[in-house]
Amino acid sequence: MEDVKKTLERLDPVSIKQSVSLLKVLRSELESLQKLTTTSGAQDQKITSLHSQMSSVMETRSQLPKIVQRLTDLKVLHGSAASFSSRLSAVELGVEEATSLLSTLEASIGQAERGVKEGIEEMEKNAQAVQERIAKLGKKL
Repeated sequence: MEDVKKTLERLDPVSIKQSVSLLKVLRSELESLQKLTTTSGAQDQKITSLHSQMSSVMETRSQLPKIVQRLTDLKVLHGSAASFSSRLSAVELGVEEATSLLSTLEASIGQAERGVKEGIEEMEKNAQAVQERIAKLGKKL
């Protein structure tokens, strides 16, 4: 305690006023800091939220080259699939035309067979009629 008294006796009034004003400034700064720490709870939540969003963006960012490469590969595959699809459609159309042509040919062949059969029957009748005439002529002679 005596040290404090001796120190106080050595201080002059001007240095005491300066010390008091410095203490007031320090106190106000300390109060400002305390206000910042009490409001920083909401700010901490915002900062945490922003940090998590940034982390997820950074994870996505690191995956972007792979995603772009995969999309490029899929574009090529999609082009091949589209080309295959159009070729398959053309083949299906060709098969439908061939089926229709075969149906028409079957009908034509059936009609031709009937015509040939009728022709053969007619020829047989005519041949028999000719033989009968020849036989009649042979009897007359």
